[in-house]
Amino acid sequence: MKKVLIIALCFVTLSLSAQNTRPEKIQSFVDVTWKSDKYESLEKQWKKLVNKDKKDAEAWENYYLAAMYKYKASLFYKDSIPKGSREDLHNIMIKMGKSIPNTYEYNKLMYRDHDLDPEYGNFIVKAYEINPNRKDLYPLLITYYETIRDTQKTAEVFRKWYQTDKDYEAFKLSYGYNMIIAVDKNAIILSSGDNQFYPAATIKYGKNIRTDVNIVAQSMFFANAYYTNLMKSLNMPPFNKTFDDYKKEYPDNIQKAYRTMALDLIQHIIDHADERPIYFPIGMRDYIIEHFKDSLYMVGVLYQYSSTPFDNYAVLKKNFEQKLYLDNLRVDLKPVADNSVKYRLQTIYLTPLSELYKHYLLSGDLGKANNTRNLILKLADDYGRRDSYLDYLNKIKEKYNN
Repeated sequence: MKKVLIIALCFVTLSLSAQNTRPEKIQSFVDVTWKSDKYESLEKQWKKLVNKDKKDAEAWENYYLAAMYKYKASLFYKDSIPKGSREDLHNIMIKMGKSIPNTYEYNKLMYRDHDLDPEYGNFIVKAYEINPNRKDLYPLLITYYETIRDTQKTAEVFRKWYQTDKDYEAFKLSYGYNMIIAVDKNAIILSSGDNQFYPAATIKYGKNIRTDVNIVAQSMFFANAYYTNLMKSLNMPPFNKTFDDYKKEYPDNIQKAYRTMALDLIQHIIDHADERPIYFPIGMRDYIIEHFKDSLYMVGVLYQYSSTPFDNYAVLKKNFEQKLYLDNLRVDLKPVADNSVKYRLQTIYLTPLSELYKHYLLSGDLGKANNTRNLILKLADDYGRRDSYLDYLNKIKEKYNN
């Protein structure tokens, strides 16, 4: 009888455990990028929970995010056929609005579903009012305040983010610090995306460091309100063309329309900088770097824009030796996944460090050359690329160590 009872209890426990098992939560696309097949599988799993309980806000959020990232990943990885559509996402929001309209999750996703349009900013503000301590909200709330260029509100959210998010990765903060600490006074940094904008702005506002620096979110240029308000805040004249103008110019090539406008917007800032120095991050989109390459000089984890040549190696050396924080690169790191933000940020250092290695060899400073070489190999080892970098460094040594 006792054995039967034990077996029955085991079955009950297993049954309850199976019922309580929930699918893997969807992580930020910025932090971890999965293939579209994985998002598609998770979308189906979370949808089952939504169908089981229409009031399950967590299930609704993950269902929507899986569907959104499935679509985004299929474009990101250039699948032959996009998986899903914007219309599918809108339909999920309509159903969510009928089931959980007054929740944090619904209001946050309503702002996101409308492409972060400031006209829908009331939804993200309401989500913040419902739950002001959800750190996943802060990037979206900052996007809204940045778009309308409410710098006071932007600073408030960054300070709260820095003070409350004790898990904000040290490597992100050190990268953000290294972006802004070595630039000239009143610099304008044209950050490429979230991985560059948020760490640098967190240091500026959260730690009140280099508040003279303007960190521009180039990825938000196509939000007309953002660029219009940005020009006002930088005391620059308005840019008088819209994306519709570029689409008319290139009706059969939407990508060329997008890229041409981005290049023109950046050139507009350069032309009206009034001697304020301009910087491009290493890791900015290739077509932008290629377009401006003859005027870009590496000075750290950034390129400095200059219409006239200057001794950037002296600046690069000074910044790495005296200004940049590199301790987090020297510690023993675990292997880094190549679809993670840590991989994308920390591999950026390999480019300037390689240039420094060449410079030290040419100048005969073999001690610093060896230290730089060891740091490069340390980073390459963390990314599983030690052998290829060892071969690369040996070729550099043969060429420059005369």
